[in-house]
Amino acid sequence: MADFLGAAGTSLNLPEGAGTTTLESKTNFLAAAAVGQRIEATCVPVHKGKSTQVWRTTITREDGRTIATVTQTQMVLAAPPSNQQLLTNLFQGKSLAEQKALLGQLERAGAGLYRTFAEQEPDDERKKELLRAAEKEEENARTLEDQA
Repeated sequence: MADFLGAAGTSLNLPEGAGTTTLESKTNFLAAAAVGQRIEATCVPVHKGKSTQVWRTTITREDGRTIATVTQTQMVLAAPPSNQQLLTNLFQGKSLAEQKALLGQLERAGAGLYRTFAEQEPDDERKKELLRAAEKEEENARTLEDQA
């Protein structure tokens, strides 16, 4: 229960797309609860940082006696980069000539994919559209090569 509450608290405080996992959990059992007795848990943040968050959960019985305290550390897992960011990263730090060469390679790879899709396409009209798209990719690659 405490692990769930600490993870939920962290999840509610994450940047968009980020995830979390428990790094450490320390439980101190202080008293017992009878079978069927109602217990209550309260979870509060101790630290909400960029890479970790620490949460303290106190579990009490109906009579108010604390039966356990749990301190847990949650790791903040960065959101994976978007496809657009991955592509942008490919080009960063490269000269214009290198960028054109790389884009030409990507255009040719795209043409190959379009042809593969066309080979598997049962509809003749769609197959023609895919082959036209492949030719456009090849044309783009040639344009980049001509400018190099």
